[in-house]
Amino acid sequence: MQRSPIFAALLLALLFAFGEMGLSPLHAKDSSAWLDDPKTAFAQAKKENKLVLLDFTGSTWCPWCKVMNKEVFSTKEFQNYAQQFVLLRIDFPDPQTVPPKGAPLLEKYFKGDVQLPTILVLSADGKKLGETGYKPGGPDVFIKDVDEIAKKKAGR
Repeated sequence: MQRSPIFAALLLALLFAFGEMGLSPLHAKDSSAWLDDPKTAFAQAKKENKLVLLDFTGSTWCPWCKVMNKEVFSTKEFQNYAQQFVLLRIDFPDPQTVPPKGAPLLEKYFKGDVQLPTILVLSADGKKLGETGYKPGGPDVFIKDVDEIAKKKAGR
């Protein structure tokens, strides 16, 4: 069955519209900077002497995760700031399913249950320095929270 050019144009317009509204994981402009493998992330953090920002998210279904992505993670301010960290994202594409790579981290840091979105600041060896989540105010509020947590590592 052949599809008409009008059908294809309509389909593309709908995909674009859903992405702009944050209803599709395609809207994640920052996805290339986030790693999804904990072993790789912690090895990189050790090699580069950086902290790890670990984002527990539900990119396809969690409304506050989508807001966090749009208001914080997709901004230039955050992307510039985040260069001093190794970014690790554990995505729960289904609220009932724990991704295999996320299970050990959930058990280690939360004893199995976490409210999304939750962002942990971790040392390169996996020590939890602190956590934050979505708060209104954009990247400035988030960066301030993370800076306060990161200062613990420096002993300030």
